[in-house]
Amino acid sequence: MIRRRIGDRWLLFTQDDHARMAADLAAHVGAGGFEGTDQPAVLRAIALHDCGWTSHDNQPTLNPAGEPLDVFEGPRNITLPAWAASAEHAAAEDAYSGLLVSLHALALSAYAASVAEKRPYDEQLHSARARFAMNQFQHAQIELQETLRKRLGLRVDRPLKLGLAEGSTDRREQQLSADFRLLQAMDQLSLDLLCTEPPAPVLKLHPQPGAPLTNIVFRRIDDHTATLSPWIFRSDQVHARIPCRILPAETFADVEAFRAAYAAAQATEMTFRLRR
Repeated sequence: MIRRRIGDRWLLFTQDDHARMAADLAAHVGAGGFEGTDQPAVLRAIALHDCGWTSHDNQPTLNPAGEPLDVFEGPRNITLPAWAASAEHAAAEDAYSGLLVSLHALALSAYAASVAEKRPYDEQLHSARARFAMNQFQHAQIELQETLRKRLGLRVDRPLKLGLAEGSTDRREQQLSADFRLLQAMDQLSLDLLCTEPPAPVLKLHPQPGAPLTNIVFRRIDDHTATLSPWIFRSDQVHARIPCRILPAETFADVEAFRAAYAAAQATEMTFRLRR
């Protein structure tokens, strides 16, 4: 779940809805030298990249302060199963979609591990159980990726970094890297629009497969409007719509009280605008 504070209100978005919004944004990419994609397997991967969060977001929890738990606050006993379920669900639908979502999950785990290194005092991140869970998760994703690569006819006998053949001249590997970066960029763009503070104001995309990564700068104009530079969309404006529930920005005594308030909150639709 994504928790956005505006004034005295919480805007709460599910991870699955955020991923669907990211896929809607991806479908508009294709200008300014950026190729984008019309491949159903790629767009489906973007739409499914957080589908494993549904079980949590259907029964959302609280952070230690009594606030709705934001995705960036999720402990590993929530995040790792959600990431794994997302990859497994996508792989069950389509091998290429599953490979992209698994690459995303593996990259997230690597980022989480790097954050943990900066917090040596946090016993929850450095216990033997936590380290084993992370290692188990990463090995499972590598095994899944090898299986999917074989199914897709991609090589498994070359060095890979987080599942990607960096610097490869193989056209299929270059396309995989470009599709993966599109997934990442649209995920980050959706989060930039939805979160209280944009977590990734600089996105990175391959304009075309094999081309160097290009920085794309996100800038928020107001609570519902933002710009990108350079502009990557085919139209001058893109509207992104997403369901949300709105609650007073207050803490809750227990998770049962929060879940009752969340269930009673009327679902509404928010619209965010990206413009040149």
